[in-house]
Amino acid sequence: PIEVEAVEVTTLKDRLDLLAKITRQAALSMPLRQKAAGITSACSNDDKSCIAQSVFNFVKSSVSFREEYTEQFFDPRLYVRVTDRLTVADCDDFTSLISSLLLASGVGIGEDKIIWRVTGQNDIAAHVYPLAPMGRDNYLAMDATLNQPLGYDVSQHDQQLIMDYVLN
Repeated sequence: PIEVEAVEVTTLKDRLDLLAKITRQAALSMPLRQKAAGITSACSNDDKSCIAQSVFNFVKSSVSFREEYTEQFFDPRLYVRVTDRLTVADCDDFTSLISSLLLASGVGIGEDKIIWRVTGQNDIAAHVYPLAPMGRDNYLAMDATLNQPLGYDVSQHDQQLIMDYVLN
């Protein structure tokens, strides 16, 4: 069973810390580990690019973006269930789902951590998406909310970089 918990957060860092906790817990769960193994089965363990592409393709094909209408985070395990599977996500949920699948696949473990990029306008945070570590200080933007290919980083185009949060 997946626990439902109401938690009050006030700062951006508190929100990201809570989302990180949910993400790490989900990454260790059997449903996420099985889904990650299934969608990355054609990749070798050290081929981070293949793993990132496989995770991105799975998420883009099975979950639709919707603007956030309530302040809530959904556990990534809800997106990989066989029955009653969630099929819509906002940027927080996409970030957590992609990151938990990457972690369950071995990406972001050890020295090279996943980074969550927070962007917005006029110093106000409005969006978050994961950057997958590819090695040698190279990162791949994985923003599944956009109609853009893997690697498209809105902070390089039309949004202001607010902060990078390291998922520990």
